[in-house]
Amino acid sequence: MAVKISHQNTTRFLDRWAYVPSSVACFLFLLLLFSSSLAKTVIDKQVTVSEGEAARVDTVKLTPKELGALRIDVKSFFPNNHWVVSEIQLVDQNGQVIVSAMDEAWRESGTWREGGESGTWSESDLLGGLDIQSQQAEQLDVVIEVLDSGKVSGAPADLAVSFDVKVKKGVIQTSHLWWGLIYTSILGILALWATRASGNKVISKTLKDSDPKGRAVLGGEDNLVRVKIHTELDENTNRNVKVNLSINNVYGEQVYKHSRTIPVALKKNDSGEVTGGTAKLEYFLILKERGSYSFQARIEPDAPVDSTSLIVRDGTKTLQSVSTVQISPVELSGKQRHFTME
Repeated sequence: MAVKISHQNTTRFLDRWAYVPSSVACFLFLLLLFSSSLAKTVIDKQVTVSEGEAARVDTVKLTPKELGALRIDVKSFFPNNHWVVSEIQLVDQNGQVIVSAMDEAWRESGTWREGGESGTWSESDLLGGLDIQSQQAEQLDVVIEVLDSGKVSGAPADLAVSFDVKVKKGVIQTSHLWWGLIYTSILGILALWATRASGNKVISKTLKDSDPKGRAVLGGEDNLVRVKIHTELDENTNRNVKVNLSINNVYGEQVYKHSRTIPVALKKNDSGEVTGGTAKLEYFLILKERGSYSFQARIEPDAPVDSTSLIVRDGTKTLQSVSTVQISPVELSGKQRHFTME
């Protein structure tokens, strides 16, 4: 049996599902950026309502399955040191209240003195509103009713309260989007990391030497094999090292051999002196005939090598197009065995 070795860039083993969480996160981020522009103001009016009375603001038309919700924002205006209880209502054409929200607004101020110093303070909560998602097309009246009012001192008050009412369509609740963005971003990172670690780890050898090796059953036309070689070097390392990879079949015959000189990532201390270095190399192989194969890595020169790791994964996936080495058996007459390259 001869062996044919060829090189090809391929996306056949691309894990497209790994990009789904990241794509959703990007979509949510864009939605957050442009969510405010999707909302459309349909009512912007001011009304004045006395205690115990209700006032119709305007009529709004609801459309089912609209993107976003209908939001009613109300800001109340009344004298200082008072409180007001009001209710926002959406009323149908038959006078039935479809949905309502009660709100208590208040406004306080005063003076303070401490250690010979004095000043003023003020606090308020004047905003209220509600969101609604319609399930059917209908016209509803926006109504505001003042239920109660008084002074913060406890004395009664008969107030005429002004309300600034804004009604918007297509409002998106951004708090949910933020949580969705956080979760999908985390899932996206995990998915990308998991793809790089995908496949069965059939060989995992680390030696305090320069030539780890291991044997495993792997390969097949539909399986991508990822080989990672990682070496740690001491302070005497060169700027480049030579990485050798050899693969033998079940008969002990060499079916692949490759050498590459790669740069060393140097480690330096605060004084700029080299304290060590690391070098990494990765291969993607398609061993078209599944079987038992022996892998051996060797680093040259070996004197500065502290340790070397050899990790082989069978059935791995990728995140992009990768350059693969395809090792295919070729039938020959007789008992001759050799390699062909292209």
